[in-house]
Amino acid sequence: MEIYNDAKNYNNRMFDFGFNAETAPTKNVLGVIENEKVTMVEYPFNGLGVRKIMKGFDAVDFAIVEELGRSKYLSSIQIYQYIRLRGLYVSRDGIRNRINKF
Repeated sequence: MEIYNDAKNYNNRMFDFGFNAETAPTKNVLGVIENEKVTMVEYPFNGLGVRKIMKGFDAVDFAIVEELGRSKYLSSIQIYQYIRLRGLYVSRDGIRNRINKF
């Protein structure tokens, strides 16, 4: 009988990296020019900070985020039902508008 979950299968120390570590080049392929200065690429941030976004949230918005955090595959009717079970009053169209706002 073949044992699939045997610890001996995970103790293989002869892993093939796909290259010989002793002959690997010491210089980066992209940094072949002498005295080249490499810097991090800074992308422009065109969004809003989280704190600024949270200032515009109310209890219903936070509840929607929490429900979507629990299960990302909820439909708008399911989110509406969960929000109503929490005791928050909002219309079904209101839920759809808030989701589209996000």
